[in-house]
Amino acid sequence: MHIYLGKTFEPALPAGILQGTNVVIKLLQSADLLNKWYHVFTDNFFSSLNLARTLLVQRTHLTGTLRKNRPMPNMIKNANPDPGQTTYARQGNILLCSFRDQNRRKQVKLVSTYYSAARAMNAKPLIVNAYIVYNNFMGGVDLSDQMMAFYNDHRKQTKVWKKIILHMFHRILLNSYILYYQHTSHNPILPRFEFVKQVIEGLTEEHLSNRQQNPGQRQKIRKVTERKEKDCTVCSDRKNGRRRRARTECSRCAKGLHKLCVRRHECK
Repeated sequence: MHIYLGKTFEPALPAGILQGTNVVIKLLQSADLLNKWYHVFTDNFFSSLNLARTLLVQRTHLTGTLRKNRPMPNMIKNANPDPGQTTYARQGNILLCSFRDQNRRKQVKLVSTYYSAARAMNAKPLIVNAYIVYNNFMGGVDLSDQMMAFYNDHRKQTKVWKKIILHMFHRILLNSYILYYQHTSHNPILPRFEFVKQVIEGLTEEHLSNRQQNPGQRQKIRKVTERKEKDCTVCSDRKNGRRRRARTECSRCAKGLHKLCVRRHECK
């Protein structure tokens, strides 16, 4: 996973390297997948001639769809092929094409360093068959996002790091269910909802047992009624310039107190 931090925090890219190219190269480098002639599929957000050239230098193939606003030869950018027809252009080992399928109104632009302009056994260009393979691979990404959305809490957060952490939790949970589904000996196999439910119950078991052993601890705090906030008696220190305000107070001594500071607080 590579998180984009924005121009303010991201280092300046090397000359001639696009942002999409930089992301793909970083991910492949971190997974040690370059220089092994693997075949990478990318969608039109990342695909470009710049990425194709950069990956070829590092002995890696690329196939992906191209956006209209990407730099490309005019014969591909301005191409308007009839249904079932294909327009090709080649720059060294990089093949570009624009084709329109019989059942599609919208033309598709592709770039590939793996496929050629030859025709397959079904009389379709190989790169058109590559588009079918591309859909199969990219469909896995879309399916993964769709499966995550089913049981996502969709909780709104103002902190970006919280969104990232929750996304990682959901991703880990989905991957763990896939592994469970493929290797479990349970019969019948648990539905995903029951699997998620059991994981949550397992993670909260210790916390719930501790809460039952100390039932009075939760009753130690209450909401502030007279004022909106009070200085926390545990973590706030005005003398040293560290002021921490709390919207809750101790139910016994009525001093400001955060929920996380209850254990460290002693009423006097």
